[in-house]
Amino acid sequence: MRRSADIRWTFVIALVSLVVGAACSGGPAPLSVADPSTSPDQFADLGDDGTSGKGFKGAKPGKSGGGKATRGGGGGGASKAVPADAVDGSTVSASGATVSEKEQAQRARRLSKGLPDVNLWPDSTAQMGFTKDKITLCGHAALTFAEAFDTRPEDINVYWSMVNDNGGVYGRKVELTIEDDAYRPDNAVQAAERCKAKKPFMLIGGIGFDQIPAVRAWNEQSQNRLLYVHHIARQDLSKRYSFSFLPTVEQMGTLAARWILSKHRNDDIGVLWRQSESWEPGHTAFKRTMSNAKKALVADLPVQKDQAVYAQQINELKARGADTVFVWENALAAIELIKQAKNQDYHPTWVVFPFQIMTDTLKGDTTSPPVEGIASWPAYVPGARGGPFSSYDDEIARFEAAQRKYGKARNGNDILFMTWVAMKQIHQWLLDCGPNCDRNRLVALLISGRHKAVAPNCPFDFTVNGHVGGFFGNIFRATNVSGYGTGWVQTNTCARI
Repeated sequence: MRRSADIRWTFVIALVSLVVGAACSGGPAPLSVADPSTSPDQFADLGDDGTSGKGFKGAKPGKSGGGKATRGGGGGGASKAVPADAVDGSTVSASGATVSEKEQAQRARRLSKGLPDVNLWPDSTAQMGFTKDKITLCGHAALTFAEAFDTRPEDINVYWSMVNDNGGVYGRKVELTIEDDAYRPDNAVQAAERCKAKKPFMLIGGIGFDQIPAVRAWNEQSQNRLLYVHHIARQDLSKRYSFSFLPTVEQMGTLAARWILSKHRNDDIGVLWRQSESWEPGHTAFKRTMSNAKKALVADLPVQKDQAVYAQQINELKARGADTVFVWENALAAIELIKQAKNQDYHPTWVVFPFQIMTDTLKGDTTSPPVEGIASWPAYVPGARGGPFSSYDDEIARFEAAQRKYGKARNGNDILFMTWVAMKQIHQWLLDCGPNCDRNRLVALLISGRHKAVAPNCPFDFTVNGHVGGFFGNIFRATNVSGYGTGWVQTNTCARI
């Protein structure tokens, strides 16, 4: 049983690709997916003291960078290989509607006017991976155990299979391949090297606090310098060629603290955290936020990666009377911790990273009391409709229909839904970049602040620093979901970190 959990979690934590999350307001609120055209400042904040409405003191979205307008509206110049008006037929939009390619191209031309100068790539390579008939994407993730857990590369490609069968992107087929990184930094760099050989338009980084920093460093080397779009990682704004539209590790630690302060301020609070250079910034941010709110922790306990046995930490948490415990560790560790705590008759409110594997494994043990989750992706339970899922029922139905048509997995799962909404966002980027897109133009579009999120993703804003756009996170709660059993639902959506 332990080995199966290890295998599945290795795959889970490394596969989720670039999912934009939603967040929480000061307390439980009806689920609502943010209108992507709405400014992030219009969403409710949790204050520095954990209460609603006072606002955070962190960076706020600013004005787009100035700079000179790029030639032809595209940074570094547009390629002459593909005529700008060479569009006809129809395509499927990221929202699912069938639209005229001409209408999409006209929108892209409007967005391109007056973009800031971006010259990260010379004209000769700016359009690499974007040809007359194909757009090449490549990602790194842990695929070693994909077959065993019914989540194969074909399932990851379900979104693009649907797009390609409906006209592609301005008539081009999108080809996404995934290289196995085995959830190790050194293997991730090797996987990035294999991606580089394919000359992709974009390199995509699946989740991995340790893998992403390693690939970011590799990518800055002059012989590499791909357009790298990655999942959550510690903040590093010195990496010119890397971008994430998700919050940072530091922001997620801050969100966890502010949520706990808003809902559990009167509890005695403990934190259990992994000793790791890549994880530590989130732990530091959590403690700093608690300290600023004059809330002392009753326990602050380190654990090791793959520790497996937590009896000592559980005894200490119990002895110190911790009513609410933030678990700054992966889902596998949280599963073992909660199981072992139950055996030791310890039942606090746990706050964790929420994945389907947890509720599927622990079932009712996650609902008494309810486990809470901090996420950067929308909640998903296979087959669920209505209630807390009603605001994006249509997207769930669209995903599940495509999964049945193009995928091999017997059932949908949260990993595949996360991947779906991530690819949906990238699809919209490609459409808005236009039929003559290049990498400079796409980056210019992002840092200008003109590009908006597509539902059920929450807003992001690259105008603050140009490399990290996420300022939102979700709050989940484990509950009984009609027709499925124990699963995660969103209780708070799209509030600012």
